[in-house]
Formats: sequence, C-alpha cells, structure tokens
Amino acid sequence: MEYVHKPFNHKLPRMFVKKVIVSTVEREGLEFSVATVEGKLVACTVPNPKKDSREKIMRELTRLFKDNNFETLEAPIDSSFVDAIWHSYAGLPHGLKMDDIAFDYFPKGHVPVLKSLFKIKIGIVITYAELAQASGLTKRHARYVGNIMANNPLPLIIPCHRVIQNSGRLGNYSGGEGVKTKRELLKREGISFSH
Repeated sequence: MEYVHKPFNHKLPRMFVKKVIVSTVEREGLEFSVATVEGKLVACTVPNPKKDSREKIMRELTRLFKDNNFETLEAPIDSSFVDAIWHSYAGLPHGLKMDDIAFDYFPKGHVPVLKSLFKIKIGIVITYAELAQASGLTKRHARYVGNIMANNPLPLIIPCHRVIQNSGRLGNYSGGEGVKTKRELLKREGISFSH
C-alpha cells in the first residue's frame, strides 16, 4: 500500500520529494510503526494494543515534512530499527548510535535538546530544567523543553519518558497511553514512581 502526499509546490522537481519507508509491526499483541528516510530512523510510535499506529506516524511525518514534499512507501524496515524500538519498550538498551537518527529532518531548535536526551541512559531520569541546561539553554527554558518532548518523533529511542518535572513528579507523556505508559516504561528500567 502506498500513501502519497502531493507536494505543496507542484513545480518542485520530483528529485526533491523525499521517499519515506514506513512499516507497521505487530509483536505480542502490540502494534507500532517505524519510518526511515535515507536509511535513517525518522519517526516511530510506541507499541500499543490499539491499532492506530499507522495514523499516528502519518501525522508525525506530516508535521516533520511541513512542505508535504514526501511520499511514503510501505516496505520492510531494517530489522535493527524494529528491534531497537522493541528493546527500548522492554527497558533494554536499543544499541543505536546518533548517526542512525535522521536529525536533519527535525526542527533545528529541537536538535540540541533531542541529542542531549539521546545520551540519557536507562535507569536515569532528568528534569526538564536539567535537560535544558544540558542542551546549552538555561533552566528557564524548561517549558520549551517540555514542548519539544511533546513533539518528539522518536519517543522510545530519544527517551522522553525519562524526563520528569522539577518537582519530581512524572509529568505528561504523549506516547502510548500517556502517563500510564510513561510509568510502565520507567518501571521496566528500574525506576518507580508512586505519584
């Protein structure tokens, strides 16, 4: 099945249309989608029992490719990307490197924050203010960092579930089933929250 977005500017040469490979995977009763561009991971959804990951990843791709100058092709994805998402969901190391991520397609202002978060290891949490400072911003940018987390195109690989409020509370989570999923992911990584 092929899903094609018509370019915003119909005069753009065909060579500028980005081909995005999308695959929807089902494992152990859970569904998730994975997208790559130029052989790099660009978006994924959190494994979920609901069968809505295809729609979610298409919304994410439309947000990333604001000019709508892309087309998706349904095809198998490199199994290392699929396994990385599944391992992250299970609380295990994903084994990916920064070079595996298509950071060039993310909003430029988000990239330093997402790269800093990519380095946060399993079993560690960081506050929004601490992540802002680790990214070269001030702790007053905590709310800005929170907005970036809400729009994270790779919610397990760039582990926004490890970012918590300055008060020590979990905060929100836009992946899977929201805060319930965030709590479960952290629990699988050895971190428990009662509130």
